[in-house]
Amino acid sequence: MIVTAGAARGYVDSRNGHPFWVAPLIAVIVIAGLLAWPQIMYKPQVRTLGFGPAGLETSIRDRHRSYRWSDVATIEDKGDEVIVQLKNLNAFLIPQAAFEDKTTALNQIRQWWKPVS
Repeated sequence: MIVTAGAARGYVDSRNGHPFWVAPLIAVIVIAGLLAWPQIMYKPQVRTLGFGPAGLETSIRDRHRSYRWSDVATIEDKGDEVIVQLKNLNAFLIPQAAFEDKTTALNQIRQWWKPVS
């Protein structure tokens, strides 16, 4: 093993000649990117979500997407919100205030959605 004067002082990794701080810097950048990703992908615009016999329809401004009921993994009533989780692990968290009558809406949705046992 060859140890240079810089490596002896801790400034350079003697194996590849790179400064010792490069790896920690890369790790910090990667971790910061992972932490920032949800904020980067957040859509602050109002999302419209509709339910019908064919499935769910969602839109944000001019972007529209439809999901069949067979794409829905679970529907959970958590009291103050309803969680509709898709099989691709995306989920819609719907506040209770979004429903005129949550009980009636959930009963209708459960008639359309048939979970696979």
